[in-house]
Amino acid sequence: DEARPLLQAEIARLELAGNEGWQIGTCFRLADIELRAGNWAEAARLATRTLSLALAGGIAQEQSIALMIQGLVQAHLGRLDEAHDFATRAHALADAGGDRTYAVRSLGVLGFIELSRGNAAAAREYLSPATAELRSIGIGELSVSQVVQNEIEALVMLGLLEEAEETIALVEEKGGPTRRAWHEAVAHRGRALVAASRGDLDLAKGHIEGALAAHVRLPQPFELGRTLLAQGSIERRSKQRKTARDALTQALEVFDTLGAPLWAEKAAAELARIPGRAPGGGELTETQRRIAELVVAGHSN
Repeated sequence: DEARPLLQAEIARLELAGNEGWQIGTCFRLADIELRAGNWAEAARLATRTLSLALAGGIAQEQSIALMIQGLVQAHLGRLDEAHDFATRAHALADAGGDRTYAVRSLGVLGFIELSRGNAAAAREYLSPATAELRSIGIGELSVSQVVQNEIEALVMLGLLEEAEETIALVEEKGGPTRRAWHEAVAHRGRALVAASRGDLDLAKGHIEGALAAHVRLPQPFELGRTLLAQGSIERRSKQRKTARDALTQALEVFDTLGAPLWAEKAAAELARIPGRAPGGGELTETQRRIAELVVAGHSN
C-alpha cells in the first residue's frame, strides 16, 4: 500500500516526459506488487504493458524481466502453457546475459508451474537449483524470488523431509533478524507440512497457528490461501471435520476470488475427502452459491 502510489506517480511522471523505456522497471515492480496484493487483473494488465514496452525497446535484459513477470502472473491465473513459454524464454535470455537474479526468478516460475500441475518431481528440478543459487548469491529477502516456499512444498510431496528442513532453516535464518512476516509464514507452514508428513499432527497444528499469526501482518491473500489449504488438510487428518471444512472453504473462497482455478481445485479436492456432510442451517457462502448455480445449470466441473 505504501509502495503502490510511489510507483504510480513515477509512471505518471515518465509518461508525461514521454519516456517509455524507463517505464519498464516501474511497471514490472507495480505488476509484482499487484500480484502479491491479490489484484490479479491489474497485475496481468501491467505485466502485458511491461512486456510490450520491453519488446519495443529491444534490450535483452529488460525483455527477460518482462517475460518473467508475465509468466509468473499467467501461472497464478492457471494459464500454464502460456506461462511456461514466457518463463522459458525469460530464462534463456537471462542465462545468456549472465543475469543470475532473473535466471533464478525464471526457474522459480517454471517450478511454480509444475507445482501447480501437481508434478512435484518436475518442480524440484527447477526449484532446488534455484534455491542453491540463492544461497550462493547470498540473497536476504527470499520473498522476492518466489522460489523457496514452492521448493519446500515440492520436497514434502516427494517425502524428502530433511531437504525440506534445510530450506526451511534458510528461510528462518534470513527472516529472523528482520522478523519479516513472509519468512515467518512460509517457515511455519513448511514446518507444519513436514510435521504432518511425519505424523505429528499436534506439532503441525502449532506451526499452522504460527503461520496464521504471521499472515495478520502479511497482506498477501494467495499465501494465506495456501496456509489455509495446509491447515484444512492437517485438520482433516486429525478427524476434526468441522475445523477442516471451515479452513478449506476459506481457502477455496480465497483462490476463487483471486482467480486461481488450479489452487481452487486443490482446495475443493481436499474438501471432497472429508467424510459426511457439512452441517445445515446456515446460509451458503458466495462460492458455495456460485457452485450450486453452475451445477443446476448443468455444468459437470
